[in-house]
Amino acid sequence: MMSPRLRPLYELDRLLRSIPGARTETRTVPDVLQREVAALQDAHRARAPAAAALVQFARWKLGRPDDSEVAIFESTLSLDEARDAIAKFHRYASWAVAESLAMVLVDPRFEGAADAIVDGDADRIRVLLAEDPSLARARSRYGHHATLLQHVAANGIEESRQWQSPPNAVEIARILLDAGAEPDATCDCYEPTMTAMTLLVSSDHPAEAGVQVALVDALLDAGARADGLPTQQAPPIQTALAFGYPAAAEALARRGARIDNLVVAAGMGRADLAEGFAESDRARIDEAFRLACALGRTEVATLLLRKGADAASQDNRGLTGLHWAAWNAHLDTVKALLEARAPLEVKNIYGGTVLDATVWAARHDGQRVDRFPVIAELIAAGADVAAVTPRPTGVVNIDALLDGRTLPDPR
Repeated sequence: MMSPRLRPLYELDRLLRSIPGARTETRTVPDVLQREVAALQDAHRARAPAAAALVQFARWKLGRPDDSEVAIFESTLSLDEARDAIAKFHRYASWAVAESLAMVLVDPRFEGAADAIVDGDADRIRVLLAEDPSLARARSRYGHHATLLQHVAANGIEESRQWQSPPNAVEIARILLDAGAEPDATCDCYEPTMTAMTLLVSSDHPAEAGVQVALVDALLDAGARADGLPTQQAPPIQTALAFGYPAAAEALARRGARIDNLVVAAGMGRADLAEGFAESDRARIDEAFRLACALGRTEVATLLLRKGADAASQDNRGLTGLHWAAWNAHLDTVKALLEARAPLEVKNIYGGTVLDATVWAARHDGQRVDRFPVIAELIAAGADVAAVTPRPTGVVNIDALLDGRTLPDPR
């Protein structure tokens, strides 16, 4: 069953595919986008969740909560805002940039192949490649310029193509690689040096579908570099760890990726290696500490505190190591940090203390991670329960803890 969070993206995908001629007619970039603007305006008037999802993406700013669907539908969607939303959706800096591409044609075969990747339609991809072998190395005409192989990573492209990774994603990747796709080709998703590997190991959809590690191996089998390109800001193994995918990092390490800096050693839980790195950059030590906390690497986290890491240091979202350990329900790490007197009341950029942020995660993340023991530990350590908003939370066990009540043992 599809998650309620992803349903609007699925509906957006179907909305854009249903535009007349969308996958059968060769049109210029401005022509395609003008039709999508009209479709967005119609969907907004119809109060379709797909429209709200697209507007939320366009309005997103770090530190600013998303507007609700109700707020979006009760406000007017101007032509300029609709254009801005569609331009950002296709990774253009502005509508003016997209409109200037009057001589650039969007290939419906490429777009059809991208749709087939989302659908997991391997047979359709084989047919399209047989009809036009150049598709294996072709690029999207939109702002991200991603290849089809990079589309398999479900990252950095249009949100309507990021709602799932199909179970046969590995088969699709191998079809493209066998047809001549370049495993280390770069594109403009996020930055100009992104490859299929860096997109893959920072993408939640392949991880949630259980295909991320197998895709890493498929790319490496085809010649992708385990350590990435020299021009990249960070090697793939570090990217995988930073985004919380240690299994992908382990797969890269098994295939020769180097563990050659403090941050990677911390993320891999290699206290033996972390001990040996002489790191003079305080910010680097703090980064390694927060990563160790986020991944539950308790031994490394405590080692880095002894090496001078600041337990109160914050990342670009205002999260401390304790924020991260609690968010990811690493109870042993939380206990070790509390014993080391890590601060409880530091606020992130949304105004959330460690306890408030952990309760928020428990309310919004379903049952994927059990944060109840961590919440209890934070309260026992003296976390300010008054900082938690809203109250009541709507989760019976959490409200009982926050109110100082004890629930009967269900056993």
